[in-house]
Amino acid sequence: MKPLLSAFAPDAPLFVRFGGPTPLVISASAAAGAVERLAAALPRARHSIQCCSDTLTLALGMLAAWRAGQTVVMPSTRVAADVARLRERFPDSYTLDAAQFARSVHAAIGSGPQPHAADAARALLAAAPARWPAFSLDAAHPAIVLFTSGSTREPQAHAKTWDALCRGAESFRRAFAPLSSAPLLAGTVDCHHMFGLEANLMASIHCGYALCTDRPQWPADLRGIVAAASRQHAAPLWLVTTPLQLSAFHRGNAAAPGDVERVIVATMPLARSLAADVEGDWRTRVDEIYGNTECGVMATRRPATRESFAPAPGVEFCFVDDETASVARVPDAPRLLDDRVAAAADGGFLLLGRRGDMVKVAGKRTTLRALDDHLLTIAGVSDGAFFMADDTRERVSAVAVAPAHTPATLLAELALRVDCAFLPRPLLLAGALPRDAQGKLARATLLQMTAAPAAGGARAQPTTITRQHVFARAHPAFDGHFPGYPIVPGAVLLAEIESLLDGHGYAVVGCDSAKFLAPITPDVPCTMRADCADPRRVPFEIAVAERISVRGVFRCEPHAAAEDAADGR
Repeated sequence: MKPLLSAFAPDAPLFVRFGGPTPLVISASAAAGAVERLAAALPRARHSIQCCSDTLTLALGMLAAWRAGQTVVMPSTRVAADVARLRERFPDSYTLDAAQFARSVHAAIGSGPQPHAADAARALLAAAPARWPAFSLDAAHPAIVLFTSGSTREPQAHAKTWDALCRGAESFRRAFAPLSSAPLLAGTVDCHHMFGLEANLMASIHCGYALCTDRPQWPADLRGIVAAASRQHAAPLWLVTTPLQLSAFHRGNAAAPGDVERVIVATMPLARSLAADVEGDWRTRVDEIYGNTECGVMATRRPATRESFAPAPGVEFCFVDDETASVARVPDAPRLLDDRVAAAADGGFLLLGRRGDMVKVAGKRTTLRALDDHLLTIAGVSDGAFFMADDTRERVSAVAVAPAHTPATLLAELALRVDCAFLPRPLLLAGALPRDAQGKLARATLLQMTAAPAAGGARAQPTTITRQHVFARAHPAFDGHFPGYPIVPGAVLLAEIESLLDGHGYAVVGCDSAKFLAPITPDVPCTMRADCADPRRVPFEIAVAERISVRGVFRCEPHAAAEDAADGR
């Protein structure tokens, strides 16, 4: 056993928050004192189901749960029904969400009114005396239960001891040694995901790196962090993100040369061209992680200069012959990994794709990843994916976001690039793909999109349509609306959902229900979703960091039907 945060000096910054009225810099000893006070006030249970979306609240809550001897359960989603099922699976448990965190902080402070959920962490840090050294945790302590993303199957649970988490963080530290001095980590991926946990929270507390708890989602967010870090003379900034978000940051000019010292990417393959463009435009270094929930970081590469991956320090691969290529196994993996690899001349390995991605049609072979690459090289295609539409694996389907194309023109372009045996049936065109926060696509969702194609099979909108949105503080609705604590009025929220539907061809003709579950404040990214499988009943919701703030049901009609009704035809 050794104390947590042993890589820090007691007055060294552990957590940094730039958002809010004033920057908040939390030293290691201040955080240790707050965790000690909070741990004594948490509900007594064996498992703490962690549902906090705010990174600082989540970090303090997790450390406090470990101090209380509890195992943290990280849900794959924070939908109420999914959390309820976890409570049944882990009966000796409680849910630590923002409201429970605030109640526990109030109990820990012991006086005054209960703080608002958004202010609870600051109130705890202000009230708790510093403590040093921090508490110690036994290596064998069952620290956490994480779930896989579920992109290829149902999410699977994986338990990890404290020793396993520390070994993963040590592999991260050795793979990505500081380029100059200890960095400030700014991550875009929620710590409920293994990459977000290992490359943000665990890298921070194990390696002695400060963690920025403002999780940037938009180019403006990253620009704000860069500017604030410069004003605070903070440590060199490392951006920990996904290829999807890195592409958005790069397109949005979120950083200038020298603003970001290093970029670390994972969750889906990173295009070498994007890595090279970011390195050139930002004058930074871009590294990519190959890993999974079971094992964490397993291999790394610098895509701009190297195609192959090298095993991460402390990780050994053995390769088992497959009928088409080698398959990797690592010591901590309970089974063969899903990915197929080939040996590289430089001693590393090339990632060929998942075993389940292999496509065999008419005696010919390719992979879904290779087909995706062909699709995405077509001019006018902004996103797209191939997938197997049935378990026979005898045909492929595809969905693409390509506003300038019809299915016929897109098929003609594909026919110039791939064998006719692998042309998709059906090929659907959609306004957007239902990717999750890490940029992944669930096969089940893609199958839903093909289940009810549009007339003639030519074009189909996705069953679920989404939009990311930020209600800027300059919005006129905030003028005089709850002075001192502005929130978005309900009418404005409903109008934005109506606008989302209108942009996808649906006219709202009535509202069956609307529930406002939590306030939405200015300048906070939110996600709007609507399920248009049945236009007569369109469930919708608005979520902030996966916490549902608004939920309801609209009655809609396609625009043409709505216009006919208005004209009396």
